[in-house]
Amino acid sequence: MISALLFDVDGVLVDSEDISIEIGIEFFRTLGYSLEKKDFFPHLGIGEATFFSGPARDNGISFSLADASAFFKERYPQIIEKKDIALPGARDLLEKAKKAGFKIAVASSAPRWKVIANVNAIGFPVSFFDAFISGEDILRNKPFPDIYALSMIRLGVGGEDAVVFEDSRGGIRAGKSADAFTVGLKTTISEEDAYSSGADVVIDDLSAIPSFSSREELSAFFTSADKEKALLFRAKSAIGNAYCEYSSFPVAAAVLSESGKIYAGVNVENSSYGATICAERSATLSMIAREGKKKIEKVLVYTKDKRPTPPCGMCLQFLSEFSSEGTEFILCTESGLSERHKFSELYPNAFRLEK
Repeated sequence: MISALLFDVDGVLVDSEDISIEIGIEFFRTLGYSLEKKDFFPHLGIGEATFFSGPARDNGISFSLADASAFFKERYPQIIEKKDIALPGARDLLEKAKKAGFKIAVASSAPRWKVIANVNAIGFPVSFFDAFISGEDILRNKPFPDIYALSMIRLGVGGEDAVVFEDSRGGIRAGKSADAFTVGLKTTISEEDAYSSGADVVIDDLSAIPSFSSREELSAFFTSADKEKALLFRAKSAIGNAYCEYSSFPVAAAVLSESGKIYAGVNVENSSYGATICAERSATLSMIAREGKKKIEKVLVYTKDKRPTPPCGMCLQFLSEFSSEGTEFILCTESGLSERHKFSELYPNAFRLEK
């Protein structure tokens, strides 16, 4: 059961992304350059150095990071003191999570002074949190998992016990790489970007989480959330990696384990045909490597063919070890056609070795 909630800050708890971009534009204007919001979007959520150096590199600008940091540190408090920067649901979720007995961590790539200013601005002292991690605490920033791995160490939990809340592609990848259930927020990125980056669930903002009074109730919300969009986007984003040099028939699959986590795979062919591995087995092997033997709740198979394509007989026999008769198979095509089948319909007579 989930026992820890790990929060990014900018774009998750506080509405600060536009403020940060505004200051970034101001800074580069002092150097004689006119940048726009779109120049900063790809570089949000993965640290101050990248926030400034990314747009500068993209536009061929030389600058001093020390000067940029000093400019930001002066302007940011001046702006937020005049605004309520709490995002919808942020205060309510933090307070309810504390009462329900969750361990709570802040894990922000931003400088510590900014993280403190942000949480203080929405009414929470640093002491409210069981772990408080900022960009200075790690060597490798998001999308590496270090910030969430360190948070879990300080909380004394593992990835199976934690939920990460993120609003950037790099942050979502960091949460997933740390083996946490990861919730993407559409405060700064699109639903497709969030799912394609690996989010298990995507919500508008924290106000979308229903009221709860116990860890069991919140855990039930995440495990019962509709995962089919996540399965589809994960498969769609993976299919470009298919290695199908011989058949020219790319396939991607995404499996949903009983733990609520999603694993994607693609077909990988070989000149020795017997060494070829299908997408369904590739995805299932990823699940086993991460979680051990788990039951599969759903399998989504995605192809570019004109009609939905079921798994081959070998894959169905392989999947029989990890599926129940009611495991759902969703067969999708690039054009939007889809079919649904229960495992027992696709493979009614699986071979099982008597023990």
